[in-house]
Amino acid sequence: AKALVKRPFILVGFTAIVLLTPLALTSFNRAIRALGGRQWQLLHRLVYAVAVLAIVHFFWMRAGKNNFKEVFIYTGIIAGLMGWRIWRKIVRQTAQVA
Repeated sequence: AKALVKRPFILVGFTAIVLLTPLALTSFNRAIRALGGRQWQLLHRLVYAVAVLAIVHFFWMRAGKNNFKEVFIYTGIIAGLMGWRIWRKIVRQTAQVA
């Protein structure tokens, strides 16, 4: 408990790993059929929360050493991928309307 108070990044990282566990357990075709596509998609949206937790974990971990360059690189990559995903969704929706 003392280590968690002193180093909260451990708890955030552990939470991210725990949230990844159900994703790993349901990432094969048989699990998708058993859950049903809609429930599987809802479950696998946890990946967005995990991405945020991973960035927070990495930021806190590097904060003690004031070494944020790598954190900003990974944050930029994740932001770019999410922005691209949002852009594709917007383009698809506007194409369906037209």
